[in-house]
Amino acid sequence: MDTRGINEERGYLGKDHVNQLIAEKLQLIPINDAYELMDNLVHDGENTDLSAILTFQEASNIYGLSDGAVLRKAQQRGRFLDGEVRQSGSTWLVTRAAMERLYGKK
Repeated sequence: MDTRGINEERGYLGKDHVNQLIAEKLQLIPINDAYELMDNLVHDGENTDLSAILTFQEASNIYGLSDGAVLRKAQQRGRFLDGEVRQSGSTWLVTRAAMERLYGKK
């Protein structure tokens, strides 16, 4: 049995098969998630740039908004796209890209 047969028998996937699976999965997820996944693959899973994520309070300070309530209202009104905001415990987080899209580059 060749190496390919042994690997398939053990449940390992070949490079071509993995690439096909990734391509199929990327078609099923939101575009922002696809970009993040590809970025993680290219950078060996190391995506440690936390400056790309802001709390609502930090974002409000940087973008000159009165407070985080402005962003909570924007979130409630559906102004953010999927994957741009999320709540972690009692803290709301937003991507810098989302803030730039809505409020311009700072």
